[in-house]
Amino acid sequence: MQAALSEPSRDRSARMAAAPCAKSNRAMRSLSITAFATLALLAAGMPSPAAADDLEAEIIEIAEALREDFGNAVRWKPTNPQINAISHKLRDAEWLRAYVELTYRNLPTGQSAAKPGQTEITVIGPDLGELPGGYRQQIDHFRPGTAIYGFRYTEPGKDVGMRYDGLFRVDGKWFLIPKAWRAFGK
Repeated sequence: MQAALSEPSRDRSARMAAAPCAKSNRAMRSLSITAFATLALLAAGMPSPAAADDLEAEIIEIAEALREDFGNAVRWKPTNPQINAISHKLRDAEWLRAYVELTYRNLPTGQSAAKPGQTEITVIGPDLGELPGGYRQQIDHFRPGTAIYGFRYTEPGKDVGMRYDGLFRVDGKWFLIPKAWRAFGK
């Protein structure tokens, strides 16, 4: 039977048999591109869209705990490996460690991080444009791709309020270095 098929018919049969494979290959390429894009975002410190909602909820949970008592920040004091993970160079890690010890030693306790009436929480970051300018000036001290977050307590309907920054997430664990850019001041 195969010998009876003319050359054009054989080509058409091959194309027909390959059509499902071509669709499958296109689907796999699309899936691969989507997966690659998600991995690239994660590697750059940028959350995937679905993960961004989870990150925001986690940051709001931290902000709520600090609203109760700023002394709760000790729950998010960074460990040495966490500091190393966000530091560009060894010297940067040393500066951050010294800054963390000083900051947590002088941490106010028994008071809210928010002012009375500031019941709204807005998450800021990882876009550096949303964070204090010190981060843009000192970004070379942080490992490339490090995502920095913060949050703002505001009164309903207002845009200004108490702002906190220096939230980092490494290996699924959050830690807080308030105004971390100050560790590298002049």
